[in-house]
Formats: sequence, structure tokens, C-alpha cells
Amino acid sequence: MDIQNALQNIHRQIRGTLLLMMLVLIIVPGTTPSAISMHPTMNDEPATSPTPTYISLRMPRVRPSKADDYFCTGTDIGPLGTQYIHKFEPMSNASIAHHMLLFACDAVEGNLLEKGYWDCSHHYFSCKNMRTLYAWAKNADSTALPQDVGIRIGRQWKLQYLVLQVHYKHPISPESEGDESGFRIHVAQEE
Repeated sequence: MDIQNALQNIHRQIRGTLLLMMLVLIIVPGTTPSAISMHPTMNDEPATSPTPTYISLRMPRVRPSKADDYFCTGTDIGPLGTQYIHKFEPMSNASIAHHMLLFACDAVEGNLLEKGYWDCSHHYFSCKNMRTLYAWAKNADSTALPQDVGIRIGRQWKLQYLVLQVHYKHPISPESEGDESGFRIHVAQEE
């Protein structure tokens, strides 16, 4: 499958979902950090280290206090090694999140990750060498890439961090549990 055919297949599959891939698509035949939720693949062989099937990157129960708040959260995926993204699964509702963006970068400024989340309306460029991977809005469905197509991420490719940005259209009540909007990012070690 050549790149042009792969891109045409992606275009046909997104049907209303905003998919912004500013990465090179890789077309090849054929210990997890506690900050992210990893779900190992089941097999008969004992695993020496967990093989992730998805990375869950979600807001840690944030409570925006005003309309048009922007919050970010992120995680270091470097310890996972090279991974290939095959599917983006939104975990949100348009009545809460106006839109969500997923970025990859090779560094996040200062101690922002330690905070858990941060106001990113003024820290939009806190992600060094930022690349947009995916955008979601208006209750769009999940987006799966065509077979034999994956987005390569990992420390070796200078895409060591994933950062989620959520634009909140309305405030959330301080009495609520807070919002956990985000993405389940389906990955594999092989394309």
C-alpha cells in the first residue's frame, strides 16, 4: 500500500472526525510508568515486560471555573519504547468538552507534568517540538487507521511525551467529581 492510497483510506474512514497527523506515516509490511494506564496484551508466553494495547490519557477530574477554560495534562511514554498508534478512542461528551487535541513532543517545560494538569491557554507552547496527532469535537466517533498503517511514537523518534488539551465551553460545578475527558490511544509495538 503506498502513502497516497493510505491517506485516501484514512480520509474515507474519518467521516467527520478531525484527524490532524503532522507526523510521517510509517507504512511497513507486516515496565510501564504509573502516570498512564496500560493494559497488557494477553498471550500464552510469560511477558518480560507488559506490551501495551492502549494508553489512557485523561484529565484528572478537573473543574473548570469559567467558560472557555483550556486545561492540559500529559505523560512520559519514553519507557514504553517505540509504539505505533492504530486507533484514537475519545472518552468525552460534547456537552462538557468543546474539543480535545492530542499532541506529541520531545519535552514538556518545567514541572508541568508533576502538577497533574495545568492551565494551557497561556502555556500552549509548553510542549517542545510539538506535533498534533489528533483532534476531536462534536461527539465524533473513534478513528482507526487503515491496516498496516500506524503513527510511530517513542523516545527514539523524539515523540516521548503525549499531551492532551481540553477546551471547556462551560464551567463545571465545584461540587461535581470533576471531568475525566481524554483519549484511549490504541498502540502496539509492531505496525
